[in-house]
Amino acid sequence: MGKVASKKKWTKRDVERLRKDIQRRLDKRKEKLGFALKVEEETMQQEEWLFFVVVPEGPGARIYEYAHALAQITDEMRKEGGDRHVLLLPALPD
Repeated sequence: MGKVASKKKWTKRDVERLRKDIQRRLDKRKEKLGFALKVEEETMQQEEWLFFVVVPEGPGARIYEYAHALAQITDEMRKEGGDRHVLLLPALPD
């Protein structure tokens, strides 16, 4: 039988650590992408999942490359071992 998912409670420290890590990873891709992406301050939590909203910082964002970058970062974080219940959500700025 499979394991039952734990109900992790994310602390403010966890959220800030992850936000900084995600933003660092986004910044590393800025030159290659040709546009900047930013992690929004607001996060959402549902059970053990933590959701970060990511928006383009200006015009010129290409949707395919934007979504691909978020998928790559999510995969990297999972492979590196710790944050398997983190999802990055693409959004447009207000």
